Amino acid sequence: MTKLPYKRLISYGCSFTAGSELTDHEFLGFTEDELFKYVKKHKITGTYELFDSLNVTPQVHREVLAKNSTKSWPNYIGKHFDLPVINRAIPGSSLSEATYNILKDSHDGRITDDDLVIVGVTSPARWFQFTDDGGYFGGVFGWMPESEYYNHLLHGWANPYNVVYSHYKEIAFLSNLSDRLNQQIKLCYTFGGPDYIKYSYEEELKESKFSEFFDFSSSIFPKHNFIDEVSLCELAMIIKPETHHVFGHPRIRFHEQFANILIEKMETMYND
Repeated sequence: MTKLPYKRLISYGCSFTAGSELTDHEFLGFTEDELFKYVKKHKITGTYELFDSLNVTPQVHREVLAKNSTKSWPNYIGKHFDLPVINRAIPGSSLSEATYNILKDSHDGRITDDDLVIVGVTSPARWFQFTDDGGYFGGVFGWMPESEYYNHLLHGWANPYNVVYSHYKEIAFLSNLSDRLNQQIKLCYTFGGPDYIKYSYEEELKESKFSEFFDFSSSIFPKHNFIDEVSLCELAMIIKPETHHVFGHPRIRFHEQFANILIEKMETMYND
């Protein structure tokens, strides 16, 4: 086993890094099959709605999130390299939110020179913003309750140009930040692989103006701080889509397989 030059592993990302759905059924007192039937019967569309329907308290919800994080892919990497893991991933969050939390944690001393930071790159179709009083919030386009503000944001901002440029700019910033920190930050694809965006905007790319803009946007970030080419989500889909959890998140075995891919890459990376 390679000895990494770090004392801790800190991970950031969305539900695919946080480990959503990995232990939900255990806390709720269901088998996975029973939970699936309950969700379909009551036409529930997401975890928060499920917990509300069962009157789950905020405390229990926090316990579920904490337990899930101990079963997700960063945990297997930590075990392999004998590093304690702090999972700071937040379900439903964007890459912009992960960047903010990394910068804020670093500023507050929660990240030190001895920490390896791994970021699970999520879907580009998300947003993050601050409120007038300094708070912040965000969400997933196409997966949010209807509201006047959300509809305005969806139709007024979330066009392919904004989404693509913002996503690649965020990756560029994180990669450049890693360069300044002696490659302390590593990125990996969790939601979609390197060609995910190109596939998502296949129709738009037939238009020359957007195609030229896409080429520009995808050229603005270096790829040397990525440690994988196959995402967690793609890995699960390639193997068997019907083995996902109720709300589409990969099960534990896929987290372990994804971690093993990253471990193999990291063993090579830190032995060179």
